[in-house]
Amino acid sequence: MKNQTSNDNSLKSIEDSFFYDEFKNPSSFWQKYDFEGQQSDQHIILMGKLYLKSQKTKKWTAYHFELYSDKLIKIEIQNLIQKEYLQINSCFLKKIKYSENSYTNYKYGMRISFAEHKTELFVDNLDYFNNWYDKMKRYCILQKFSKKYKVLTKTKCYSHMPDSNFYYKCYRYSDSNQYCVRIIDKYIVSDQNKQMLLNEISILRVLNHNSLCKLYEIYEEGNNMFIIMDILLGKSLKSKLGDSIFADEKSVSEIIYSILSGLNYMHQKGIFHRDLKLDNLYFKNAQNLKEICISNFFTAEYYNDKQKQPFKKCGTAGFIAPEIFKTKSYDSKVDIFSLGVVFYILIFGKMPFNAANPDQLLLLNEICEIDFDTKDAAIKCSCSCIEILKSMLEKDPLKRPDSTQLIKHTWFINMKSRGEDGRMKNNYFGMPTLSTIQEKSSDLGSRQEVFSPRRTESGSKIYEEYNSSIPTLNQMMLSLNSNTFWKIPSKYRHDLINGQ
Repeated sequence: MKNQTSNDNSLKSIEDSFFYDEFKNPSSFWQKYDFEGQQSDQHIILMGKLYLKSQKTKKWTAYHFELYSDKLIKIEIQNLIQKEYLQINSCFLKKIKYSENSYTNYKYGMRISFAEHKTELFVDNLDYFNNWYDKMKRYCILQKFSKKYKVLTKTKCYSHMPDSNFYYKCYRYSDSNQYCVRIIDKYIVSDQNKQMLLNEISILRVLNHNSLCKLYEIYEEGNNMFIIMDILLGKSLKSKLGDSIFADEKSVSEIIYSILSGLNYMHQKGIFHRDLKLDNLYFKNAQNLKEICISNFFTAEYYNDKQKQPFKKCGTAGFIAPEIFKTKSYDSKVDIFSLGVVFYILIFGKMPFNAANPDQLLLLNEICEIDFDTKDAAIKCSCSCIEILKSMLEKDPLKRPDSTQLIKHTWFINMKSRGEDGRMKNNYFGMPTLSTIQEKSSDLGSRQEVFSPRRTESGSKIYEEYNSSIPTLNQMMLSLNSNTFWKIPSKYRHDLINGQ
């Protein structure tokens, strides 16, 4: 038998693989699958029939396969109880083709390998094969990056891993599309960062949502690892604070709902971000500012609501949920608080904690006394807007709603029913609907002075009013962007009071 594609591996040895320690290197490639003890909580990504050729009998045997984000399960068609599984995340995947006549009927194949272990799977239909290969490659390791992609310009992207990874625009030859490639030098990544990076990759492989930055492929060659991800052509939310896109309540609701839907998807899968902030929120496209994406999952982690487990204290000063300062057994509601801080900034044009330095910011963050006086709001907002904002910034996590509760809030329903002009859709006579009567009546009394000239005590805001004139939203946001967000030292970010 002549193999037309050599098993070329650019690594010096399999031990050089970044994922070597993740593969337990069992004596047998396929492991017995204990259905009762190893039932997966994950959804099946793809299932179907693939063929294996016995090296002893040279006969083709069809098996039923089920693909998950971390494993491939093989089931005998004649004996559905007989199951085996393969840990695929550390395995290399490659297309193969044989010239031998016995492979004529099943000529489309792929090889899954690790060290001396390998499995070759075949089908007789090209479209069927491409579907399997396209799904499989997201969960395995690929090679020959330079033959499939062309690296273009370097991009600016916030990262918790200094000096060890860089972000570039890249061009894929097969579809002419642009992506973002994260190039990591494997040999200068610390042991701690390596474990966090492996965990990040594991999480990214599970996630597939429009509001979350998506991982497509991972390549490994020589000293480098190449992570192919969504290219986010728009800027970060932080850099857009000075723009007029946040000039009304409806625009803010669309941004918050998009982020919240991504968080809800993550939380449903038992994953929380733990460092949600303006720097980690990017617009997908510079022309469409309604599509925003959560990025940077370096501090993301798995959690289980039924089995509380300790977590290290992490986050960015000013966005940290108060319970993180007091306990290690926190849950996904820390993301809700962080999103609440982002929400507050968009509504009030300032941070909820007015501090002169990072240490004071941490202290005020922990105390969590927040002013919700709408007279200081940057935009006119409804009662339900302030209500949902207060609930997200609730100091007590037991009283703070989760993402599933929030995404059904009437505020989002009301905002979706409004047109671009702020009026309710299909409300031709301009009459208030039942859902907004209470808000309208409250607005008349409590927010009559929201946009009227007001005096401001020195230092009480992050912007200044010149000649008693009313500052525009643009001025307020520009001042927030330039004056409030100084560069916080790393010890105040994900290593914040680490280990306490």
